[in-house]
Amino acid sequence: MGKIKLDLHSIYSNGPKIEESLERVIKEAVKKRITEVEIIPGKGSGN
Repeated sequence: MGKIKLDLHSIYSNGPKIEESLERVIKEAVKKRITEVEIIPGKGSGN
C-alpha cells in the first residue's frame, strides 16, 4: 500500500501549522488508502 512521511522539523513551534499538516496528511492517506503515516516530530534532544 505504501507509506506517507510528514516531517515537522520546519514547523515544530507553530501549533496551528502542525494541526493543518497532520489533517492534510491523514486525509491524503485515507484518500489513497495508505495504511502507514510516519511522523517525524521535529525538535528534540537528539537522544
